[in-house]
Amino acid sequence: MKILFGFTVFVIVGFLIQIVTITYFYFSDSIGPNYPYSDPKFWYVQLLMIALFIGVCFISKGLWNTIKKGPFEKSSSLNLRIGRILLLVVGVISLVNDMSSATIPHDENAMALIVVDVMLMIVGVGTLFTADVLKSGFIIKEENDLTV
Repeated sequence: MKILFGFTVFVIVGFLIQIVTITYFYFSDSIGPNYPYSDPKFWYVQLLMIALFIGVCFISKGLWNTIKKGPFEKSSSLNLRIGRILLLVVGVISLVNDMSSATIPHDENAMALIVVDVMLMIVGVGTLFTADVLKSGFIIKEENDLTV
């Protein structure tokens, strides 16, 4: 769990660096006529990245609660479940978008993006299983606490 938590913190730092960089370039005049910011696809990708960032934050908080309070806490299961939903939604939306762009004849990156989207969905499903195990453990622990 500690390794997964460390990885999520690393991903969060990467997202924060991206957000700071995009904000800096958005408000600076050093890139010319602000070409990428006038493209709607740029903002679409940024909205997906923000949703992904929020999902990773929820997963990180769930892992932190698991590390600090023990594996069978209700809050850790809830945070992992919310993070999973966001990862799955972003993965499905990205997959649909990338599959539609794969029909363009000269798009070499489409297959790589589809693989990334599928991996994102696999991580979401893996988080689903982890959240369900933690929820089941919390219910069993609660029942045992009532009988003792």
